[in-house]
Amino acid sequence: MRKEKIRVGIVGPSWWTDLWFVPALKAHPDAEVVAICGQGSEHASAMATRLGNPPTFTDVKEMLDQVKLDAVTVVLPNDLHHPIAMLALQRGLHVCTEKPMALNATQAREMLDMARRQKAITMVNFTYRDNPAVLEMRRVLQAGELGSLIYANFSYVGGYALRGRPGWRGQRDRSGAGILGDLGSHIIDLCRWITGEEITAVTSDAITMVNDRPVPAQSPQVGPLNDDSVAFISRLSSGAHSCFHTSWATAQGSRSQTIRIEIAGTKAFAVMTADFEEVKLSIQMSGEPSNRPILLSIGPKISHEQESPQDRFRPWRLTASNSVYRWLDAIAGDEFVKPDFDDGYRTQRVIDAVIEADRQRRWVDI
Repeated sequence: MRKEKIRVGIVGPSWWTDLWFVPALKAHPDAEVVAICGQGSEHASAMATRLGNPPTFTDVKEMLDQVKLDAVTVVLPNDLHHPIAMLALQRGLHVCTEKPMALNATQAREMLDMARRQKAITMVNFTYRDNPAVLEMRRVLQAGELGSLIYANFSYVGGYALRGRPGWRGQRDRSGAGILGDLGSHIIDLCRWITGEEITAVTSDAITMVNDRPVPAQSPQVGPLNDDSVAFISRLSSGAHSCFHTSWATAQGSRSQTIRIEIAGTKAFAVMTADFEEVKLSIQMSGEPSNRPILLSIGPKISHEQESPQDRFRPWRLTASNSVYRWLDAIAGDEFVKPDFDDGYRTQRVIDAVIEADRQRRWVDI
């Protein structure tokens, strides 16, 4: 066990860092933020004020050279995950990066290999693994209560791109994969986490909105724009089917974003939904007349940060189930944690295969 606090450097002081990372970093008894790096110095300064005024930087190398660190969080556009994580790993630091892990599987593999050589404790911030409905769905499937898996359907959609293309995520060179990397990476990871299986082959179709009309993502009209909606079918290692759909151009109203997961087995059918109004899970047993709703338990709060409207969607944000808090726990205990860079790499391989399947209009093995 550690005797000194974990010295953490934040790279990327964004609104998401404030929402998800800062509460865990402030609440964890074994961690302290000792440096913040951001391209806009005013954002870094504002965050530093809330975190005890650690030094701020606009250059990552300067921060790494000048401040003694144990770990860094990388909350930046996807094209910066690989170079900055590699700089940190080369210095022997533990790394937590946002999803998707990198621009492609080649970069992700380099990050994974370096982390293994350095014995770094890594985390890819797939936040929904800790959704209480996801945890219960995984438990009942792994316990055999649903029977043998027949199919699993995963949908994660939002409407925020209807207000305009979502910044760097809408540019192919900055994000590698648009909605597929943004929301799609979550449901790919959830499929692996809930079922315990790997995705072995995919076939897919992607579209991009051009002048408010859907166009095939591989059309010359699209140019440097990224995918806005992707649907794909996969085959799992057991032979079961899994279907996926993700979009950021689907009107949601007050729900804002919606995750829906359906798991069908030979004994029962489970379905969960999560949106900005509620999280719920029900199970339909074979032969029963109606769904059995599941009461979901949320852990005790670790922080008294002001609650956010997003907490109806992510009610575990201010608990020890927060993925960043669990990563800090792992560093404090010198243990490895999931989801790590291996999980990020496996998800990235699926993303690459989905893009290739759309390009070639065929099934692609993984």
